[in-house]
Amino acid sequence: METRILICTALSGGSLHALLEEAIRKYGPERLAIGVERIAMDFSIPCRSGYGIPLSRESLAALRRRYQTPVFFSEALCAKYFTYRCDGKARLVLFDDDETVRRKLVLAQSFGIRDAFTVYAGP
Repeated sequence: METRILICTALSGGSLHALLEEAIRKYGPERLAIGVERIAMDFSIPCRSGYGIPLSRESLAALRRRYQTPVFFSEALCAKYFTYRCDGKARLVLFDDDETVRRKLVLAQSFGIRDAFTVYAGP
């Protein structure tokens, strides 16, 4: 079995497209694999660290029910997001679902990256 360089697709900034292009320039698509993890994170705005509070599926669903704000797709991050205000402060929630996972896999395949690893978190 050949060794692969794992590129994580969970981003809070930048561009997945640019990240994959850079990795391909350095290593070539045949040496790469993407790591796709269905994540959900709640970020303060602004968020200088790039790290948010991890959300369970239940917590994500509860936030969506509570705030009922529109959900958007970030082409750059290849993730869905929504914003809300809590205690007078702006928040941003980035999350993956079946559609964003599929888009990440298709994007990687379009670059010639054939291998992917996923994390299955259970039902």
